[in-house]
Amino acid sequence: MDRLTERLLPLLPALFALGLLLTTPPFLSADGMEQAMAGRCMWWSLQQEGACAGLEPWFWPPAFPFLVGGLTGILPPATALLVVSLGLAGLLVLPLALLARRAGGPGAGLVLLPLLLAIEPLRRHLLMGDARTLAMLALATAWLLALDLPGARPRLRALAVGLLGGLAILSRPEALLLVGVLGLYLLWRQRRLVPVVALGILALALPYWAALSLEAGGLTLTGRSWQGGAYGWLATLHEDWVKLDLSAGSRGSPLRSRLIGADVSGGAPPTADPAEALRWGAFMLRRSVPVWLAPLAAWGAWSLRRGPGREVLLATALLALPSFPIALLPQAQDEALPTTNLQLFLCALAVLAAAGLGRLADRGRTASARAAILSGGAGLCLALGLLLPLKQEGRDAQDPTLAQAASWLQAHTDEHEAVAVSLSASPAVHLAERRRVHLPSPWAVASWLDDPGRPDWLLYSHLDRPFASGTLRELVRQERVRQVAVIRDGHHWLAIYEVRDR
Repeated sequence: MDRLTERLLPLLPALFALGLLLTTPPFLSADGMEQAMAGRCMWWSLQQEGACAGLEPWFWPPAFPFLVGGLTGILPPATALLVVSLGLAGLLVLPLALLARRAGGPGAGLVLLPLLLAIEPLRRHLLMGDARTLAMLALATAWLLALDLPGARPRLRALAVGLLGGLAILSRPEALLLVGVLGLYLLWRQRRLVPVVALGILALALPYWAALSLEAGGLTLTGRSWQGGAYGWLATLHEDWVKLDLSAGSRGSPLRSRLIGADVSGGAPPTADPAEALRWGAFMLRRSVPVWLAPLAAWGAWSLRRGPGREVLLATALLALPSFPIALLPQAQDEALPTTNLQLFLCALAVLAAAGLGRLADRGRTASARAAILSGGAGLCLALGLLLPLKQEGRDAQDPTLAQAASWLQAHTDEHEAVAVSLSASPAVHLAERRRVHLPSPWAVASWLDDPGRPDWLLYSHLDRPFASGTLRELVRQERVRQVAVIRDGHHWLAIYEVRDR
């Protein structure tokens, strides 16, 4: 078994990427597409005038956009997103498999692959073009190295841990909290190496924070710190309308300009509602955690409570549990994609489940019995995951109308014309290589129409109901839009409007 494991471990990334392609239809994430285009702007901004028109390089942490944007020079943005997603997902398997192997024996590292493929919500997100995969890869590898800091070349390992922590921070805003938890663990276990780890983190994060602060005109650690000023308004204002004026691509909206340009706040943020948090937490877990995974992971955690596996149990818990309160925050809740902020949690459960299967297999008296336990358990979990997928609320497949709308825009609009669209349907505009303008809230329609850079066209899809319906009604009431085409494909539809002068 040991020899077989050593031979198969290097193949896990390729095997997992192949498994993802065979079991999961790719889904083009609007956020991922926005980041791909922002990354292309990073690469081209010095060479091509107007490369960043309608895009926001500072809205996103730069690591994932820069990675995908580099590929857009040779691949279409959607293809670049898929390639990067597959590569990062495959690499993510390695540190997770090594953690499982460390805790549950050689076979545990191998069975992690089918266990991850059996978690259907996780598979979907790993192919969605999400920067979280890069952050998870950096964090999981950092924790794996942190467990081995007492080994050979500890300072070099500590520097690598710090650089990986910095990469995580450059990938996702919430990674700052997760890296902080890792730092507290190292203060407890390896205090003398913490300065080296901090040096690695700052080597990557400090230039980014400095550039952000210069852009913002004050000290800031994230490109979206200004959004916090609006949280107090959500108790009285329409939350979906506020999001229209503050989401990616909304730069220049009156609400956002006011938030960025002055020290304003909508008052005290709304107090947390424990009952609502419990409701959302239950819904999120029900939609994200397969019924077979929780008891298997619980057995794995119980089996690791003593002995050398205890350190892996602690590291896995510290890696994953902080993501749970992040997922409970009101601004992180998305009923269509409830697993979005639970991916690290699911990865940790898979590691514990694999370790549990490995410990269970150790009870077999012969090598064939141990192999039968491992293969049988992993095969059963994979069958359950593929045959009994968890129900997801919408966005269950790639919307075909987005590609059709992109073809219509390429055929009927000029390349210099701008198209208004919400973030949900924005891939259609990017696929058509047209400049994107944000869709405003109803109360901002008048200033939006009077802006010299107002769009020539507007897209409105089934993804925009009901939150953008008020905007469309206001535009129709003022007779400023005229419907020119409707694209339908099954239960998906998209309407195209011409924006008219007065």
